[in-house]
Amino acid sequence: MATSRNPEDSERRRASVLQYTLRAALAYHIPLLAAYLALFLGLARFGYGDMLAIHVVILANSTFFIGFLKVKQEITQRDVSIQLFIQIGAWLGIVTAWFLVMDDLRILLLFASVLALFFVFVQTDFVVSLAATTVVAVDYVLVSYVGIHHLGQAGDLGRELLAALVFLPVSAFVAYLANGRRLQHREIRQAAQKRLEVRRHGERVQAAL
Repeated sequence: MATSRNPEDSERRRASVLQYTLRAALAYHIPLLAAYLALFLGLARFGYGDMLAIHVVILANSTFFIGFLKVKQEITQRDVSIQLFIQIGAWLGIVTAWFLVMDDLRILLLFASVLALFFVFVQTDFVVSLAATTVVAVDYVLVSYVGIHHLGQAGDLGRELLAALVFLPVSAFVAYLANGRRLQHREIRQAAQKRLEVRRHGERVQAAL
């Protein structure tokens, strides 16, 4: 099993992933609030029970991953990668059910998904980000098809397809910006690490004299 030789690296990874997980959990609440508002205004075809069920699943999902990060003694880079892909899979499962529950208001969730996906974008490369975005868009169209043509939900499949086609370049552009930010942050961190190593080397040389 891969281990981290530097406890500071492990804690840095833990703090970083915890931060992203907590912020993603907050981002999920934006479409949730929109859904509750739609219910309050009488615009929704779903009920409070439907949204409460989704809400509970989101909270349980976030709590599980936060708990894992808290109790794991050491966080390796492999742990970070595995946890990220498990979170992506869990999010896709949640969002699939959520798209279906939202009925003809699912477009609100589609574009709000960019907020949650952003925390994927800043932790992965551009190719993985595009793949995640494409899966969400395809999932949206498939759920829309099932909902409209098989479950009698309101809406027009052509409009849902158009929404997905707009979502793709919007998300891709956000992913591109996030990837640039990630690479820049990595370069800054590497430069700082190099300066630290040079300083430590200088201190060792001075101590040897």
